[in-house]
Amino acid sequence: KKGVDVFHSPHYTLPLGSGRRSVATIHDLIHLRFPEYFSIFQRAYALVVMRHAVHDAGAVIANSQFTKQDLLKTFRIDEGKIHIIHPGIGSEFRKIERDKEVEDFRRRYQLRNPFILYVGSVKAHKNIPILLRAYKNFSASNKDVELVFAGERLLQNLMLKEEVEALGIAPRVKELGWIPNEDLVSAYNSAEVLVLPSQYEGFGFPALEAMACGTPVIVSDAGSLPEIVGDAGVLFSTPDPHSLGDALRAVLCDAGLREKLIARGKRNVNRFSWDDAARKTLQVYESLL
Repeated sequence: KKGVDVFHSPHYTLPLGSGRRSVATIHDLIHLRFPEYFSIFQRAYALVVMRHAVHDAGAVIANSQFTKQDLLKTFRIDEGKIHIIHPGIGSEFRKIERDKEVEDFRRRYQLRNPFILYVGSVKAHKNIPILLRAYKNFSASNKDVELVFAGERLLQNLMLKEEVEALGIAPRVKELGWIPNEDLVSAYNSAEVLVLPSQYEGFGFPALEAMACGTPVIVSDAGSLPEIVGDAGVLFSTPDPHSLGDALRAVLCDAGLREKLIARGKRNVNRFSWDDAARKTLQVYESLL
């Protein structure tokens, strides 16, 4: 009614009657792939609303090849209307050259030892128990390395709190909570390695943010993560803490491997640009007009 030329919903919730000159961005199908983590209402809502979005939109943007294939497996949708547009990485994520900046961060957050970093939420599909068990095995012979969580607080989740206590690693697990971006950049720069153990990711920003900061990355072999990190990260078998433990030992103990991963990571992040995402998104709008 307002004469809008193109309507773009950056989520899977597309208003009724928006017509063919509409675009919906689909980030992932987590509600449909892991129904055990959601209520019946959440699953039904996601299915109905997402089906409407992919069928009624004139174009669908998927943030990875993995998400596109997931859509094609789940819905009857013309492959030609799906456009893969990778998000970019913010320019603030960079290697910090000033040692004092990193030292100030470590002092403020009382991080005195080398540490493994996890960034994000602690939802069930993030696969945190695998990380905790792998860290338990790794730390038996590397007692000075700590495990640091930035984002949602681990110990507010009763199941994870009990897991930490049962494994006897509580004294070496640190939580930063949700921190400002400038501190997150310092956290990446300070870490020995970033670990992203998710069972499912539509994209996986922390892996690329860490690479942009010159930090090696270990990710699971699930979802879009192999596509996003390419050969610039170490992959481990998603359900296997021993596989993750081996990856930790390789990255933290092999200086040559670390150097290769850091160099590959810097090249890999060049594939992801907000300017490029903007140009491709504009092309999608123009195609509908």
